[in-house]
Amino acid sequence: MQPGTEKILAKALAAVAAARSYRERGALDLAAGRCFYAMLHAARAVLNERGVRARAHTEVSAALRDLAGLPNDFEAFAQWLDAALCRRAAGGDAAGPVESEVQAWIERAAAFTAGAAKVVAGSTKQAGGDERVCRDQSNSRQ
Repeated sequence: MQPGTEKILAKALAAVAAARSYRERGALDLAAGRCFYAMLHAARAVLNERGVRARAHTEVSAALRDLAGLPNDFEAFAQWLDAALCRRAAGGDAAGPVESEVQAWIERAAAFTAGAAKVVAGSTKQAGGDERVCRDQSNSRQ
């Protein structure tokens, strides 16, 4: 495992747990925010494990899309992260999220984090190889 990956993945797991806790207490805005950070940290853990560094939130999303060799469900994970980025940039809606939305986001964040943990565990088992495996830019933007 690459230095820092375990710590980043732990942040993702903690964010999912915090989102659940906030939802249970009725703090839906805080729960939604934790879902966003759970997905962001999960993506960063995968990127870190592949030797890819991305600082800005949008860079994380783009870099995740460009990684080759990820399970098919990562396309959905990248879309979920993009949707969360857009919602965050727009400031959400004035009424705030409803509980059913937040529950769906928690489920997505938990699935994303679990998928990231599997990829990281699989990367640890595979010795050698290129740390940064990106698709050709022309192929990834079709």
